[in-house]
Amino acid sequence: DGLVIGPKILGDTVGVTPFWILIAITIGGAMFGFIGMFLGVPFTVLIKTLVENAVNQRLEGRVEQD
Repeated sequence: DGLVIGPKILGDTVGVTPFWILIAITIGGAMFGFIGMFLGVPFTVLIKTLVENAVNQRLEGRVEQD
């Protein structure tokens, strides 16, 4: 129940898939313990947002050049 429904609800709320929620919690917990489990998801969302913005900026630059 908590392994499936929890990540699904959290993923819909923050905009990432449940797979990345599980990965963020697992890696965060393994590397930084209890605090890493809490900070893993926000850090993952931050990285996702930065990468998406960088990709969108590069794509917009290519469209303007063509």
